[in-house]
Amino acid sequence: MELLPTLRIACLLFILVSTRVSGQISFTGASGGNWGTASNWSGGAVPTVADDVTIPDGKDVTVNVAAVCKTLTIAGGGNNNAVTLGSNSLTVSGTLTINAPTTNNVVKQLNVQSGTLSCNSVSMAATTANSRDCRLVCTTGTINVSGDIVMNGVALRNQVRINGNATTGGTLNLGGAISGGDFLSNNSNSTLNFNGTTAQTMPINADYIYNKITINNTAGVTLGGAITTTNTTDNITVQTGTFDNGGYAITGTAGKSFTVANGATLKISGTTSGAPTGFSTFSFGASSTVEYSGTGAQSVTAFASPGYGNLTITNASTKSAAAGLNVQGNLTVNTGATLALSSFTHGVSGSVSNSGTISMTTGTTSVTGNFTNSGTFTGGTTSTLTVTGAVANSGTLTAGTGTSAINVGGNWSNSGTFTCGASGTVTFNATASGRTISGTITGSLGKFNNLTFNGSGGAWSLSSVDIDKVLTITNGTLTASGTVAVAGTSALTVSSGGSLVLNNSASLLQTGYTGANTGTILVNRNTTPIILDDFTYWSSPTNGTQTLGDFSPLTQSDKFFSHASGSWSLLPTTTTFTPGTGYAIRSPETATGTPTVFPYQFSGIPNNGTINYAAGSIANQLIGNPYPSALNANSFIDANVVGTGTINQTITGTLYFWTHNHSLSSNNYLSTDYAVYTKLGGTSVPTGTGNTTAPTQYIASGQGFFVETLSVGSITFNNAMRTGSNNSNFYRNAAPQTATGRVWLTMTDEAANFSQILVGYVDGATVGYDPGYDGTCFPSEFLLYSLQDTNLLAVQARPTSLLFEDEVPLGYQLPTAGTTTISLSQSDGSLGDDTPVYLQDLTLAQVHNLKEGPYVFTSEAGSFANRFVLGYGEALGNTHPEMTKPRVSVVKVAGSLHLRSDNDMMDSYSVYDVAGRLVASKTGVSNNSIEVPLMSSHQALIVKVRLVSGIEVSKKVLF
Repeated sequence: MELLPTLRIACLLFILVSTRVSGQISFTGASGGNWGTASNWSGGAVPTVADDVTIPDGKDVTVNVAAVCKTLTIAGGGNNNAVTLGSNSLTVSGTLTINAPTTNNVVKQLNVQSGTLSCNSVSMAATTANSRDCRLVCTTGTINVSGDIVMNGVALRNQVRINGNATTGGTLNLGGAISGGDFLSNNSNSTLNFNGTTAQTMPINADYIYNKITINNTAGVTLGGAITTTNTTDNITVQTGTFDNGGYAITGTAGKSFTVANGATLKISGTTSGAPTGFSTFSFGASSTVEYSGTGAQSVTAFASPGYGNLTITNASTKSAAAGLNVQGNLTVNTGATLALSSFTHGVSGSVSNSGTISMTTGTTSVTGNFTNSGTFTGGTTSTLTVTGAVANSGTLTAGTGTSAINVGGNWSNSGTFTCGASGTVTFNATASGRTISGTITGSLGKFNNLTFNGSGGAWSLSSVDIDKVLTITNGTLTASGTVAVAGTSALTVSSGGSLVLNNSASLLQTGYTGANTGTILVNRNTTPIILDDFTYWSSPTNGTQTLGDFSPLTQSDKFFSHASGSWSLLPTTTTFTPGTGYAIRSPETATGTPTVFPYQFSGIPNNGTINYAAGSIANQLIGNPYPSALNANSFIDANVVGTGTINQTITGTLYFWTHNHSLSSNNYLSTDYAVYTKLGGTSVPTGTGNTTAPTQYIASGQGFFVETLSVGSITFNNAMRTGSNNSNFYRNAAPQTATGRVWLTMTDEAANFSQILVGYVDGATVGYDPGYDGTCFPSEFLLYSLQDTNLLAVQARPTSLLFEDEVPLGYQLPTAGTTTISLSQSDGSLGDDTPVYLQDLTLAQVHNLKEGPYVFTSEAGSFANRFVLGYGEALGNTHPEMTKPRVSVVKVAGSLHLRSDNDMMDSYSVYDVAGRLVASKTGVSNNSIEVPLMSSHQALIVKVRLVSGIEVSKKVLF
């Protein structure tokens, strides 16, 4: 029965406690009472965090404990009120409200002496102009307001005062806004600290006088008006976050400082506002940032060293340097913005990143870090940009319009447009290895003007590069894997401290300068796969003191040869290279039976300009490409070919390249190992250990080759024949000479002997011998050839008009009897695809389409000049006109002319020289074949043959 009353008492106590926790509490003690005395409060207990506390009119309260409450209200009325914090703290989780006095000369205030007040917000409401004041005062303590301070009513009657004393200042940490009323910092040690977590505005008006100002808001603080010496009397520090000047001027006090700490940002915005002025000291942390973001023209102040931390330029307007800028960190120019550096000297200790526009005139800019440009950079007439790090351009980078300079210590990469300027110089001055020059560094989008390498111990690598004027290597090593093209009219200069290395297949091309170069370069060339006892035909692209023994020290000393005037000459190892001369050099003694590529290196001054080789006799001459770049074979032939050469008329126009595809046998090399080239194309030696690719239009650097001379005189090389591409291997690379159609026929036997010919149809060719297009066979016991009068041709050009009606006589020579095969290796143009290529065997009266497979026949050993005929399409395939049509051939063999008629006997012949004089004649021949002995004098002859049927045939031959 006692249970029910007990429960009632417990419930009553709970209700009382609950009411106490969330109730309104009023200070009831005498004026001057302590906060910490329970009896001074209604309810008999010290306020808790849940209590809304009121200080009635006329009460003064001393906070003598670490006090807390939910809200605190100082009541209005006609009497003074004061809540005073000595060294203790008062935490108000809600709003501190100071209501208005109702009587003149009455003050309602909360006074923080050396203690700490913390509250969510502050509200004051003095409403008349009389001396009825609401005050929040801090002497040397701290006020923390996480929200707003709102001073309604009359400005001068609502006051926040941060006083301080001679040594210690008070601090207001403000997390929100402050508005209305009057703000005053009376002492130089007092601080207003903006430390909100959302964006804040710093108000400026005549009633606000700041002392020290600190920005500690990561969300940013924006200035609400211009700061003058009236508004602030001490230092301003941007500690964290961003302080935006809002487009207003900031004018400081002499003897004071403006500081932007590491990680913090000062934003200079608006239209044309500038940086703070008037302070004696400007201090920017190395990782701080000053951002000029005005929408109009702005002047970028040049602060004394060390100057800015990071400097950022934004918004679509021009920012102009007022003097030389010092930047400890990075300089960034964003898209749309322009930084005009003018003619001053600037220093950036970090890197430069530009996606907008940077312009210079005659000044100097030094960058310790990297320079990255995706926008537009324009140098001036005599400006200098020095970058210790790398330069990476994906935008538009212009060195300048005059003798501007760019100095680079790191890598260079261009994927945009680089304009070198009229006389500008780019200098690479790194002192470390591993530097690269890459991207677009050729053509109009990336070429250099003057290019200099001047880094002691530096090493650079690049692929291909275009240099408009001068290449100078003073110090360091430049290694190229492509083409170094120098178009200027000055010599290449390589000083004793520098080195230019052209890797295998790389080229040095000079097109504007024809004189001698200065300094030594290194040219690396690899052989095609060679085995022991193989020879390679070389020609040096350099000149100087390098000897044959220096070049190939592991070659046996009696295996160095030259060939001129029709004979080989053994050369001593001390022989130095002569430009334009070819050299046959045997493989190193370390070579084995396994085909191996061996590296070689030429060393000397790079050859350049006109080089003449003196052909002292009419014979085969071993010459070679004299340049450190590929040689256009067609241009070389056009300049020197007999009859039409533009410089000399010395050579037949047929070039012979030694392939060393077959091993030494019985102390002999196979003459079938010569590949042949004319302007019509090339024939190859497609089996063996060496180069199996037919030569094409370009002759690689370092390559030696044979020519055949028809007169004594010079063979000339010049820069017009040089090309910067197609230098990747010996006689390998380019597209063939354009022709209407071509066929390559190959003859092989059971002993793996090999011979190839080319017959092609090209505009301008004749049925006669065409120097430069027709190429005679290199003498060999195993030989397939096409007949042109007495000439045995490896390459024969024919008129385009004859293409599908032509009949080309073919002959062959065999060292031994046996089974032999003729096959079609390749065809192109009009003779490609499904066009039949027929081989007619006159001996067996058979016609075979080589497109359907090789033709196999047996033969005795010897020379057979008239067994086969080559034709196409319907010419031989159906009607076989050659079976009935008279065919007469004239072949030059060992000092005689061999006349042969295939299907009608000869009745008589007459031989005339070009002057019309009769050289030889005979009647009553009555035979299909006859030999005419003659004295060889390298002359053109006309042979007239009359057949017993009455048909007359005329042939022109060179004898």
